[in-house]
Formats: sequence, structure tokens, C-alpha cells
Amino acid sequence: MADAEAASGGVAEGPGSLAERWGPPGPLAEPLLAGWGALADALSIADEPGQRQRFREAKCFAAAVAWALLQLPSTAPRAPVGRPVVVWLVGARSLMEGQLVQDGEWRLLADIFPDLQWELVLVGPEMDADTDAVPADGADGRVQARSVRLKGHDYARQKPPRPDFAVCFNSGIGTLSIALVKHWLETV
Repeated sequence: MADAEAASGGVAEGPGSLAERWGPPGPLAEPLLAGWGALADALSIADEPGQRQRFREAKCFAAAVAWALLQLPSTAPRAPVGRPVVVWLVGARSLMEGQLVQDGEWRLLADIFPDLQWELVLVGPEMDADTDAVPADGADGRVQARSVRLKGHDYARQKPPRPDFAVCFNSGIGTLSIALVKHWLETV
């Protein structure tokens, strides 16, 4: 997501639209689609390089998930009804995605999709330990997260409930370095 990459028409409305399938997006959806500068301005983040950098680091994972969901085609499935949206974050690390849970930085998902509840499953051998669900959005509890200390394919072999979607951050996909990718091959 870059400031130069403006949204192509914003959030769609009408039959088969994202709003119909995932609920009306919250007021931060348009700034998110417009780029980091617009999102930072919408959240009143000071226009200082250090503050904007920390802001991007804190919001990048939740922003990537929300941005991708805002791009879903009209043929994508509807959001689940009567239960949270389940997202597997495969390759999660305690020092990154786990810390963002503790800091409440996943709140952006609830802000962008205010009608939905979220269950994040942080799956990765670098998670500290398996945990029960905890709030990942501060104290609101609309975004819950739990961790699983396993590789993605090992977790899938346990036949847990299927996620609504899975996200692979830092998988090495797209690199030509087998040293970076080999640990992911079985999972992907």
C-alpha cells in the first residue's frame, strides 16, 4: 500500500458488493484504500517521519489483511453469519504478530469491518506457546487471537476447523532463494 496507489473508485456498493457481502465498511476503509498518508491523517498521526514509520510498522499486518479483503471480487464468499471470521496467520512469530496482538493493533480489522467479529489464529513454530483467545484489539474483544506453536501444515493435519481464509506473511514466495523457501514448501 503506497500513497501513490489510490483506490480505483473506492468501496463498491450495490448488489453483490462488498458492503452487501461483508457489511458496510467503516469510515477508515476509504483512507486505507487511499494509502498510508490518508490512513495516518484519518487517525491523526503526526506528520513526522519517526511517528509515521512506527504507525506503518504497527498497522502493516492488519492493514494488509483489510486491504486485501476490500479487493475481493463479487464472486468471493460472504462473511460468515453468527460466528467470527476465522483467519489463520501462517508463519506468525511472537515477536511480531504476537506482539501486535498484545498491543491491540489488530483493531483496524474491526474499524474497517464494524459489523464483523474476528478470530485470528497465529500459527507458527516461532510462537511462544499455544494460547487461548485473548483480545487483539485492545479491550473491545471484537478481534480475538490465539496462538498455535506449529508449522501450518502440521496444524492443518490436526484437522482444526477450517479458516475462512489464510494469510502467509514472509513466506519467501517469489524469491529465488531456496534457503528462504524450503521451510515453507510443505506448508504452502
